[in-house]
Amino acid sequence: MSAAREITDAWKRDLYMQGDLSWKMPEHHEALNSGFESWNEQRQTREYLDWCRRNSAQFDNMYMLRCARRTRKTTFLLIKGYEACVRHYLEVRAGRRRAAPGARGMIAIPVQKKIGGILVPLTNVIFSDAPDGWFPEYRGTGQGEHEHLYVPAIDARIRLVGINEHPRALAGGFLDWFGGTEIGFAEPGFYETYCDIIQLQMQKRPWAWSIIESSEPEILDHDFNVKFKPDAELRGCFVSMTIRDNTTLTPEEIDDEIRRSGGPDSPTTKRELFNISEPDPETQVIKHFDEDVHVVDPNDYPMPQYALAYEGYDPGTSDPLGYVALYLDYLQQQIVVQYAFMKAGMSTGELVDDIVRPTERRLWGTELEHVEKRDKKRDEHLPVVLQRIAGAQETGGGKIWEAPPGALTYWDAAHWTLKANPFGRISDTHARFILDLNRDYALSVRAAEKEDGSAEADLEYLDNLFRRRHEDGRPLIVVLNNGHTAQLIQQLRSGRWKMREDVHKVDWARSKLLGHLDCVAALKYVVRDVRWKRDPRPPRHVDVNLPNTYVPPKVMAKIRGTGQPLAAHAMFGGGARMNLRSQWRPR
Repeated sequence: MSAAREITDAWKRDLYMQGDLSWKMPEHHEALNSGFESWNEQRQTREYLDWCRRNSAQFDNMYMLRCARRTRKTTFLLIKGYEACVRHYLEVRAGRRRAAPGARGMIAIPVQKKIGGILVPLTNVIFSDAPDGWFPEYRGTGQGEHEHLYVPAIDARIRLVGINEHPRALAGGFLDWFGGTEIGFAEPGFYETYCDIIQLQMQKRPWAWSIIESSEPEILDHDFNVKFKPDAELRGCFVSMTIRDNTTLTPEEIDDEIRRSGGPDSPTTKRELFNISEPDPETQVIKHFDEDVHVVDPNDYPMPQYALAYEGYDPGTSDPLGYVALYLDYLQQQIVVQYAFMKAGMSTGELVDDIVRPTERRLWGTELEHVEKRDKKRDEHLPVVLQRIAGAQETGGGKIWEAPPGALTYWDAAHWTLKANPFGRISDTHARFILDLNRDYALSVRAAEKEDGSAEADLEYLDNLFRRRHEDGRPLIVVLNNGHTAQLIQQLRSGRWKMREDVHKVDWARSKLLGHLDCVAALKYVVRDVRWKRDPRPPRHVDVNLPNTYVPPKVMAKIRGTGQPLAAHAMFGGGARMNLRSQWRPR
């Protein structure tokens, strides 16, 4: 062995034992490493913690990397984790930390198989030149320990957790550091897991840090972007790198990677190589939803005085319950979604008392009958009205011709009165749920019509509503951005198909954040029931004796045949009312 090699090996050994492996990092990691080390020193000061408190920053010890494929982000994470183990050992031995010398770290990855497919092989490559006793050896689950990497010289253990198969292994006693790799591809809901389980393991260890890294998530509303990223940006510790930042790659290698990913316009290329968020139409459930077009300012869509309103229900047992409320603006010929709600483990009674009753009252001025009063009236053979226009004044004949301000009502031609909304309530075919709503809660709900192929047809109909436009460019359906539709907007934007390996669409993907797209399901059921051509407006008084008023001869003959005064005919009914309304009422 040459003297130069001996010196080099001694130099490497010293650096391993000092916890400095920055020399193993590629050139484009130099600024990244410098920034992390500077932040890691600063974040432990009182000034930094006071700043976080004043500015409501949540994660004072988290560093975030949004790095594209081929930027070697996992290499960076493994090296920093190893360094942290060595430095912890040295700090404890020097008396500067009160803790056991053997560090405890953890690396979590969304897919269990990638521990053996990526993490362990990459560890073997990075630390292949480690001195005896300093190599991180892989050890499988056993003797009370989950699978981990073990460094004998410093008694350090780095737990390896596949989130999809072993979520309980994320829990433990304490952590000196945590690394989440490709967290943007974990099932949504990792934010709660981090707050409830992982973060607690770093309590009273001010030196403990975490690194969350990933390329751009497929789900636009993923916790990585919605929860973690804003906080990291606020604290100035969010780093973004694309494939072009890897200076070790030649232009030809970058071009080859782009070509293999589907070309420069491919959603995969944009997401995986350049951190550009774009939904993939091949996996998106509602392909034609465009947030810039379909999510609108409520001030631009004032509710009309008369409209047919509807509610859709997707009852949940293993999946959450979904609920939507909407109306059809007859004159504009647009469906307007006013409210959407999703919750797991909700009882029927909670739905009715906490959601349906207050929502119908607030949106449409509807007052629902209580089941006790309904049953009493039935026993006394009195007429039963399941829903009323709150605060409306009836005529002597029990009719309502004028609704209070703010109420949304519709005209019932058969009974010659205004009626309370909703016009229809439609639910997925869950017999017990529908029976309970009708019998025990006095709600008139009917099952959606289902037959072979109807699920695909209903979904296609909903997607076409988002695709189609009026001649002037207006969409057929809009969702009010009023703070009550956020869950539906998320599901429309981020809902995707669960794909088999043969690229066959199996089912809608489930997640904690999006459920089983239960608001979308409720919307799918209800829009098929919308009556686009039914006019909800009441007739107006038309005086056919006024000058310059033309009434077709056939209509005039029908009016005269009733024996009623011409000027009062439209107000009190008759065979020609519909003709007068449709032809002569100004709007």
